[in-house]
Amino acid sequence: MNTLTTFAQQGDVRGELNTLLSDYALPIVIAILVLSVVTGLITNMDKIIDKNGDGSRKEGIINVIWYLAYAILFCLVVAGVITLLNSKFTLQI
Repeated sequence: MNTLTTFAQQGDVRGELNTLLSDYALPIVIAILVLSVVTGLITNMDKIIDKNGDGSRKEGIINVIWYLAYAILFCLVVAGVITLLNSKFTLQI
């Protein structure tokens, strides 16, 4: 209990949360988007370059777009949860 009281007296918890989000949220979101595109490209490379000559380039590109769409949706859900938690967050001792 003493640790919680000391933590609450040192500063505003909401300010600490906002600092944490502003310092780490944007790089994490960018990393998720880049990794999803790279994963999509690697897994669909044979279709994108049309390795077998069966006209699968469009399908490969659409698959990469789906990877990116799911990554954006994930980031939006996480941002929504963070916003909801930030609006409801109160510290009472």
